[in-house]
Amino acid sequence: MKNKDIYEYDIVIVGGGISGCEAAYTSADNEARTLLLSISMDNIGYMAFGNVVSVKRGIAAAGEKIWNSLIFSQTAKDNMIGTKDIICAEIENNGDKIIVDRKRHMMDMKRKIESQENLSTRQGLVTEVSFDNNTYNTITSDGTSYKSRAVILSCGTYLDSYIFWGGYSFAAGRPGEITSKRLIINIMKMGFRFEPSMIYVGPKIDGRTLDLKNNRIEKIVYYPVYLGKSCIDYINSTSVNIKYSKNLESTGNVKNNIPIEEIISGPAKKRKYKVDIVTEGKDTREMYIDGFNTAMDGDMQSSALKLIEGLENAIITRPGYGISYNTLSPLQINKKLESKKFPGLYFCGKINGALEYEDSATQGYIAGINAVRRINNIK
Repeated sequence: MKNKDIYEYDIVIVGGGISGCEAAYTSADNEARTLLLSISMDNIGYMAFGNVVSVKRGIAAAGEKIWNSLIFSQTAKDNMIGTKDIICAEIENNGDKIIVDRKRHMMDMKRKIESQENLSTRQGLVTEVSFDNNTYNTITSDGTSYKSRAVILSCGTYLDSYIFWGGYSFAAGRPGEITSKRLIINIMKMGFRFEPSMIYVGPKIDGRTLDLKNNRIEKIVYYPVYLGKSCIDYINSTSVNIKYSKNLESTGNVKNNIPIEEIISGPAKKRKYKVDIVTEGKDTREMYIDGFNTAMDGDMQSSALKLIEGLENAIITRPGYGISYNTLSPLQINKKLESKKFPGLYFCGKINGALEYEDSATQGYIAGINAVRRINNIK
């Protein structure tokens, strides 16, 4: 027989990405009994879409203030990004971006979540959310039911999603992680509308295969390189675009970021385009090509990179890819990120079409604090 106390909470958060973690921490820190449900407890707070983070941007002026307070809180335990996670605190001499060690940040986020009072975590695939008699019932694929007074959906790129590059595709929310097919059907039955979206990720390379003006790879954390005419002409060539466009025909029409294939194409073709080589972390030689977001075939990605000065011998360890997933259509939530139809049901992060980590974290905070206010009847 299940213990009633274990399965009843004030707030349940679905999704353990950047936005979900911030929502969970904010709720629990404000004394709400909180449960965070995630498909994978091994990847809590993982930065899947690059590790270059803005420290100035956010959701308008209010969002910018919230975002900066999440990073530069006066108490270290409240910081979303710990000082030990930061590899480099200034890029291009303007000081408005930081490079984060992905693995160390993920482990720090996991420690932060697991050490927070009032916050429990469970691994599970959520398949259903229902609302009856002012109570939400969140059900996972194994039939376990969690009751709460509020629910925050922060499902990221996992709603009926698939990954693709070249002519290859498979169902997944992120590489190595399953997609959620039943939850979106359930939410649509509640009357919510969704639209297909896409996001693109750049390739990762073995840092030992770079030749960047005799720089020792151990010292390189950030290095700008340029796509010249030969690389741009290759990407714009017929053979590349025909294979690339075949996969686009079956994907969504809302792009949350633009792939390199489209940035450098069109009537005003760019003759030079800057991308950045960024280290993944202090304990790995893998490096990320920031700005080279792509869904080209893997061999074509490799050929294109070899036409960039310094990357002639670069070896790709993980190809770039696109994710086709579903986002909530506009005008269904209010400024508190709460459903206009179901009181106490909130949406935050990429399910709302958030573009950057700062947007996702800010939305997580907004959803979390407003869920707390809702259950405490604070207007």
